[in-house]
Parts: sequence; C-alpha cells; structure tokens
Amino acid sequence: MENLFILHLFSQQFQYDDAKIVGTRDSLLKLRNALNKLLRNDAAKEEVLGFFVVDGEGFNLKIEKVSNDEALNLPSLPYTETSTVSSDESFDKSINNVLASMVGRFQSELFATDEKNLEKYWHFRWNNNTSVELNTYEFTEMLEIYNRNCRKWEEHHNGISCVVERVRDKYLMPKIHEFLAALRTTLTDPSVVSSNSIDR
Repeated sequence: MENLFILHLFSQQFQYDDAKIVGTRDSLLKLRNALNKLLRNDAAKEEVLGFFVVDGEGFNLKIEKVSNDEALNLPSLPYTETSTVSSDESFDKSINNVLASMVGRFQSELFATDEKNLEKYWHFRWNNNTSVELNTYEFTEMLEIYNRNCRKWEEHHNGISCVVERVRDKYLMPKIHEFLAALRTTLTDPSVVSSNSIDR
C-alpha cells in the first residue's frame, strides 16, 4: 500500500496518563515536515494536515504554534484528578462530538468528489514482497472500506435504488478483476512463488 496516511491520536484520560501518536511512516513523515515548516518560519502560526483513521474515515489535524505566555493560558485538558460519573460522561460527550465532527468533514469531502476521482479512496497495491495470503487479507480489508465509501457516494448522488448492484459493478468488480490478474501472474511466476513460499 502506498501513501496510506493513517494516524491515531490517543489523549490523556486522566492526569499522568500517557498520550500517544500512532501512525504509518508516511503519516509521521507528513507530521514531521509540518512541524519543521512551523519551526523554520517565525511568522507561521499553524499547519492543517489531513489524515485517516483505520476504518477509512478522514479528519484534519491542526498544529498551532504559540508563545510561552499563550501556552500558560491554554484551555484545561479534559481530565480531572478523580474519576467521577459526571466527568466520565463529559469526557464521553466530548469524544463523541469530536468523532461526529471528523465524520462530517470526511463525508463532506467524499460527497464533493467527482465520480472519476473516487479512485483516491482505493488504497490497495499488490505487494510482491509478501505472501499471497497476506495480499489477499489486505485486499479484502481495503475492498470493504472502498465499498462503504463508494456506497455512501452513490446513495448521496444517485439514490438508494439498486445501489448494491451499482457499487458492485462500477467500483468493486474492476478491483476484483485487477486482484485476480495479479494473483494469476504471481502463481505462474516461479520466482515469485518461491519467494512467497519462504515468507510463509
């Protein structure tokens, strides 16, 4: 898979919890480049980057540079010293609002995409350096994500009538044909079969 910009941000639920940033190499490089750009330009105040979470939904990450004085006046973080029912409910509500906002932005971008450009939501590429089984697994996962995105687009633009058949014939079948062609090539190439057998 190429340029799969998956990034997960795990914030602190309570004081002294660890915060984590987990992402693909491409995503971390993209994040690093944005940070370098902010640090090298004194006049720059923010960078906005687009990423995806693992289920295919997209979101924007805003990075803001502030002064020491501004940092001291940042809003409080969404955790408290003690775990109470009310604080948990408030935290859950905040998370739900963030997730709803992320989903809304991704859907807006998806619905604004031309049909011919839906290809950008397809993230599978056959990898000759791994096994047939792993390629099949990755293909199945990416096909399901692509199916969901294309179905949302079709329902929004062309209605729900026969949407399953439309998505199957227009978007999924071409990808399945490409996968089968790559599979046949791999199985008839002795050098690739031998290499993949070692991987297994």
